[in-house]
Amino acid sequence: MDKQPNKISIKINGQEKKYEEQQNEIKKQNQTVSQSPSQEEFSWVLPEDESPKIVSIEDLRHVKSKKKPSIAKKSTLIKRNSASTHVVKKVVLIMSVAVVVGTGLGMFSLKLMTGEDSMFAPKKAEPAAVTNAGLLEEPGEKGGLAEEKKPASLPEFSLYAVQAGVFSTKKAGEDAIRNMRAKGYAAAVVPNEKSYALFIGIGLDEKVAKEIGEHYKNQGESTYVKPYDLASIQMDAWSKDEQTVMAKAHKSFSTLLSLSSEAAANPSASLSGLKGIKEELVQLKSNEKLDQNIGKFLSYLLMAEASLSKYEKDQEEEARWQAQQFLLEAVSVYAELK
Repeated sequence: MDKQPNKISIKINGQEKKYEEQQNEIKKQNQTVSQSPSQEEFSWVLPEDESPKIVSIEDLRHVKSKKKPSIAKKSTLIKRNSASTHVVKKVVLIMSVAVVVGTGLGMFSLKLMTGEDSMFAPKKAEPAAVTNAGLLEEPGEKGGLAEEKKPASLPEFSLYAVQAGVFSTKKAGEDAIRNMRAKGYAAAVVPNEKSYALFIGIGLDEKVAKEIGEHYKNQGESTYVKPYDLASIQMDAWSKDEQTVMAKAHKSFSTLLSLSSEAAANPSASLSGLKGIKEELVQLKSNEKLDQNIGKFLSYLLMAEASLSKYEKDQEEEARWQAQQFLLEAVSVYAELK
């Protein structure tokens, strides 16, 4: 059998064509194209075949979160920062104002309570001063008693007494007083805690009181100097006039005690401090509404002033010891005031 030549046939649109014919047609088409007007040639670069990349939803969310904030978001952030700064400034301003106002209110309250430099506080009298002996002094001009400030109490103050004995009863002390006065000495019995002390000299200064004690020792008397405190006296139960009178009388009492003790210790002591005391005591004593013991206290102060004035004028020895006697009596009455 004859061998058939190897042929390749191609069917196009249902028509069978030989391979050679197909190749010839392709060549003819290529020639036609090459003979056509010149056209621009393009070099086509095909991308390398890559496998499609699979991206997860989480990666997409992560990418989105890294995106720059939009203009609207930036504006919101700026507004928030501005608002925060404004709030901080406002808080600082409020705190500063609160501190200033609080300090001002504190100072105002302090001035209002103390009455110092306050336009709302009622005008008060000058505060009472205390002398070296602890006696209350009332300020202001001399005049009507009704204008004086009403003190709450008379303060405690200390004296120095020349003591010659102590007795359990006042009557026993009075017998000793008669013996002392018979010798020309000043003497008075003064309450001393639960007993009665016999005082024969009195003063404000310890050194001066010791000099008076030495005078009595030279006369053969056994004495010693001791501090003696007159207790504070509450005056709530007293009338307004009585409180005012006693507050004023303290200054005269203190001055007379000082002058009398100095004169008893030193005969050449100056008594210039007596000026004006008599006039003030006379004015105080003229009030007819005073308690009897207060009137008696003022009378002893007036007699002590008169004795010292007499000694200053005549240098009469007996007068300076009489002043001590009247002041001892005044101390005794004062100690029993209630």
